[in-house]
Amino acid sequence: MRVLAVALSIALWPGCALFAGSPPKTPPAKVVASTTSAPAPLSAAAADAAAARHAKRTACRKLAAMKKVIATERTEFIKQCILKP
Repeated sequence: MRVLAVALSIALWPGCALFAGSPPKTPPAKVVASTTSAPAPLSAAAADAAAARHAKRTACRKLAAMKKVIATERTEFIKQCILKP
């Protein structure tokens, strides 16, 4: 069995040199900047409003779970809860 393993490793040794060679001669392609601009960051007021909506929705989801609202009615319950002041 050892003879087979040694013979196999010797036979495959030249193939390893193909993969361990020097890096390719062609330079890598240059990355071109995208023509589309990145989305503008939210203003402080918009960020605060988004955080408030997220907190309100999370509270409504917890309330729905506490009241054990079934899945078919949960979406409507959350929508109605969010609309309440």
